[in-house]
Amino acid sequence: MAPSLELIWEGQHQPSLDEVTTAQIGRVTLGVYGGHRGAGAHKNEDAAVIWDDPDGAWTFAAVLDAHGTSDSAQLVVQLLIDGQRQLTDALNLPVGEAFSRLERALVGLLHSEDFRTACRALQGETALLCCATKGPYLWWFSVGDCVAYLLHPELVSLGQFALNQRQFFEWVGRVNGFEGENATYTRGVRALRTGRHHVLLVTDGLLEFGDRPFESPGRLAAVVTKARGPREAVEHLLREVHAGEGRDSATVIAWSLDNAQASPLPSS
Repeated sequence: MAPSLELIWEGQHQPSLDEVTTAQIGRVTLGVYGGHRGAGAHKNEDAAVIWDDPDGAWTFAAVLDAHGTSDSAQLVVQLLIDGQRQLTDALNLPVGEAFSRLERALVGLLHSEDFRTACRALQGETALLCCATKGPYLWWFSVGDCVAYLLHPELVSLGQFALNQRQFFEWVGRVNGFEGENATYTRGVRALRTGRHHVLLVTDGLLEFGDRPFESPGRLAAVVTKARGPREAVEHLLREVHAGEGRDSATVIAWSLDNAQASPLPSS
């Protein structure tokens, strides 16, 4: 079995202030914008982890948005790297088992005593948003206020865009949603419709700039669906942030996938 394609990025090392930077790994595009210096931007505390199966069986991506310092994002990135074998082994299981095993593995890593002890020594916290696709399904896992979108013509026509609702009082880090009696996170699994889908994971810098055009998911979807591919869409979105002098860093992970299986419809 060939190793997964991998892209690890941390804004503390590659901040992309005043510039839009993109990278490609397998089917997945990563776009980063560190913020407008003229508006006061001086650091980038976002991060991303992307693994793409070289045979096209699955894709896994995580985006992080830290505050206070980038220490919490750096710690979670290292946790994912250390746990890569567990997570990718889960994704190599049959699709009926893969996502439940993936979630157990991820929660186990985040809830481990060693990790929670390391979090107590940090300054600051991070949001964490993960998404995986395999076969005709998509799985997502969210702590905090990043947003995942699943765009398909049938869904867009009915006003269905985001997979998760932003949670403003959930974090991983010094203040940690995995320290209480119950871990706090949201997750879900979606069956894909027939045809082409676009998946996006975004940090709040894409949503909170200027007159906040992309808080309207319809405007975001219009950019993505009119573009010639994920890279063009990501570049367009992030150039809008720069033109609007966004102060906060904005990170976007995007990929497209096709589902040939027939999708369900309700009884008539």
